[in-house]
Amino acid sequence: MSLPAATQRAQVRRTAQFHPTVWGDYFIKRVSDNQAALFVGESDVFSKFKDGKGNFKEDLINDVHGLLSLYEASYLSVQGEDILDEALEFTKTHLIMATQFGSSLADQVSHALRWPIRRGLPRKESRDYFSIYQQDEAHIKPLLKLAKLDYNIVQMLHQKDMNMITKFGLHNQTTFRSRQSDRMLFLALGTFSEPQYVFAREVLSKAVAMLSVMDDIYDVHGTIEELELFTKVLRGLARLIDDIRSHEFEQERGHVASAVECYMKQHGVSQQEAYDELYKIVINLWKDLNEELLKETADIPKPILMCILNIVRVMDVVYKDEDSYTNSKTSLKDILATFLVHPVPV
Repeated sequence: MSLPAATQRAQVRRTAQFHPTVWGDYFIKRVSDNQAALFVGESDVFSKFKDGKGNFKEDLINDVHGLLSLYEASYLSVQGEDILDEALEFTKTHLIMATQFGSSLADQVSHALRWPIRRGLPRKESRDYFSIYQQDEAHIKPLLKLAKLDYNIVQMLHQKDMNMITKFGLHNQTTFRSRQSDRMLFLALGTFSEPQYVFAREVLSKAVAMLSVMDDIYDVHGTIEELELFTKVLRGLARLIDDIRSHEFEQERGHVASAVECYMKQHGVSQQEAYDELYKIVINLWKDLNEELLKETADIPKPILMCILNIVRVMDVVYKDEDSYTNSKTSLKDILATFLVHPVPV
């Protein structure tokens, strides 16, 4: 059986015959190689802070500003940089003492001990730094005013984001955790903090809302029969879209043990010991993240890498002391107020 003549015709696509660039990948290779050599290297520069015996110099103790700078730098460490691990312990110990003896940098030190810059959200850190910076006699008044105006303008944009999230109607569903539209938006604000990412914040907020609804259905609302049916439907969708094919829903096994309980049972340790060991894993993962972010790659744009870093930062803020996503009356309430409600006095 012959095919219709129309289907046998070859497709002719015109081309403008544009000339290729004369530079090729010259700049990609040249810039990337040089930057890799610049950023990913040994931490020998920090050796100058040590004496002949390998201990940190005693005169550093009286230099609170220097201690603070070394402390912040230690959070950029990667695997194998033991000197930065030592620097973190050394600086943290003496910075705590500096706050007790009333250093002129006491407010800044106290804030840094709780919220190191590397793990803080950029917009939050900017807001917190205003009060610290304006106490400095050498501060530049026009610069400070401009920074405050910028914060207030972006805050008004985020209020529009909140208006859009509220219109989802999920805040009226009082039996679902997804009513927490403010915290859903906070996850999006922290991840995509730049003003131009309006659509990204909207999409992420909706995704978090749907995930929260699904989680609540499994944890609280669904019967065994309903959840079995729901799981089958989701399995079918997974096969069709070929996206989460290998994923197994934790709720199929009932209330699954947490990582803490699993570690306690596997290693026969106490709850606190499990906390300590899991926290060590978190620290090592931060080091892995730091190392990957320092590498130059032409495949992944820098803004995407920063979004990945910001997601981790958001998780650090939300779960720093407690589950601030589930519980509304936590320190996150004050952070949300600075993000969405209270402008900076200019």
